[in-house]
Amino acid sequence: MSNAVTAVSVSGTTVTLTLTNFIENSATVTVGYTKSSTASEQLQDGAGNALATLGSAATVTVTNDGTAPEVNDSGGGVSSTVDDGSYSTGDVIPITVVFSEAVYVSTAGGTPTLALETGTTDRTASYVSGSGSETLVFNYTVQSGDTSADLAYTGTGALVLNGGTIEDAAGNNATLTLPAAAAEGSLSDNKALVIDGGAPTLSAQTANAGSKTITLTTSEAVTGSPAAGDFTVTANNVSNAVTAVSVSGTTVTLTLTNFIENSATVTVGYTKSSTASEQLQDGAGNALATLGSAATVTVTNDGTAPTVSVSGGGVSSTVDDGSYSTGDVIPITVVFSEAVYVSTAGGTPTLALETGTTDRTASYVSGSGSETLVFNYTVQSGDTSADLAYTGTGALVLNSGTIEDAAGNNATLTLPAAAADGSLSDNKALVIDAVSPTFLNGSGSTSPANGGTLNASSGVFPNIVFDFSEAIQLVDGASLTTNISITTPLGADDKSISFDAEIIDGNLVINIDETDADVVGARNQQIYINVAANTLEDAAGNNVIEIVGVDSYAVLISI
Repeated sequence: MSNAVTAVSVSGTTVTLTLTNFIENSATVTVGYTKSSTASEQLQDGAGNALATLGSAATVTVTNDGTAPEVNDSGGGVSSTVDDGSYSTGDVIPITVVFSEAVYVSTAGGTPTLALETGTTDRTASYVSGSGSETLVFNYTVQSGDTSADLAYTGTGALVLNGGTIEDAAGNNATLTLPAAAAEGSLSDNKALVIDGGAPTLSAQTANAGSKTITLTTSEAVTGSPAAGDFTVTANNVSNAVTAVSVSGTTVTLTLTNFIENSATVTVGYTKSSTASEQLQDGAGNALATLGSAATVTVTNDGTAPTVSVSGGGVSSTVDDGSYSTGDVIPITVVFSEAVYVSTAGGTPTLALETGTTDRTASYVSGSGSETLVFNYTVQSGDTSADLAYTGTGALVLNSGTIEDAAGNNATLTLPAAAADGSLSDNKALVIDAVSPTFLNGSGSTSPANGGTLNASSGVFPNIVFDFSEAIQLVDGASLTTNISITTPLGADDKSISFDAEIIDGNLVINIDETDADVVGARNQQIYINVAANTLEDAAGNNVIEIVGVDSYAVLISI
């Protein structure tokens, strides 16, 4: 086989020919020479005599190279050109093997490989470059599931030809024995390459009934900012949208729209985003895969029902202690041991109150989602209580509504006993006075009763004192002079009698003018005292009904 000469150098008695191809051990080599016709291109001695053309090819004596190339520990052994660190699925790691001399690789029969320890399934790095140099390069692509705390080959025989060849220029097959694992010159000695091709997985999905959160636990720490929409949650086959996602170590917390109830069947799904930063990835960049089917969430039930909390305030009111009358609205608060939720779809919860002859109810108006519910009571005419209280421990009733905690536990509605710690009458001093004062028709006073006679003494009438069932006062803006009238059908003048009036010690006191012409002109006549409505009231603001003289108070005056 021809091996073309590429260069010729001449020095003294030595002529060196550079060839195209290497000469292998034990090769039969011949050389031919044809003298050039140009003197300067001839091989001549000092006298100008030229080397003649060889009539036949001369045999070349070949000295064999008996030293096979081997992996050179001192030259670097087995290593890699990548930095120490962690590598994940899809990363390509070039592994270098340094020989004691230049080697030449043929892949005509197969490609040499290097077997690597990569966890459950070992992988191979395949030869890619370096033929003709001392350093061969083998590429390893990390595959899903690969793992190694410090990448190493499988053993001293990990480098195999697979039908290919690795030899030196003389044709000596390379010795493929590698340094022992972890020994000087080995891959794990030269480099610290962590292989993490294992994608994180969900190891647990838990939730507490009564909460709006689901905790996902991953097989290893993850980072990322997944969108809420990447997760789907159903509870009893009804969607419960995720509103927020937080990631910390191995914990992924989902915040939901609605609370999770006791014994709910809850599932969670996850779709991996195509954007890396929105994926859940481990430290090596392996992403949690899309869940093929929804994962079941383990729900821990809340077995504690909410109760009325005496220590938290029990039953009270937001209004000040004091007296309240017709039309006043009194909000009554009931504090529970935890946040409760009210549904009025079937009916409105109420609180029964002791309000005299007719008991009233306070109806639920607000507070759902908090510990404190508010019930409004509107004072009605006739209601009375020296210290407002509910009717008993069972005064709070649902009326087909519901009061329950976030986990669906029905609240225990038992209230503190009347006057006990935490009861309404213990917490507040609310006087209910919606009963109007009544006119006693002169009974029990120094004045004559209705229909009696008012006698003058020495021409002077005594004061007429109007007694009432309770102390009265003037309605704001009213006038005794304007709202009271005294008339007589027998009057000699205008039949309207002049008087003075004032309120003394809670009673209405009237003094008739003896000099009035209607009094002087008609002795022993009947007079009628009229008090208009909205003139007098009690301290709570209850109005005295009008007093009509013809029916309520009429007396005979005698001078």
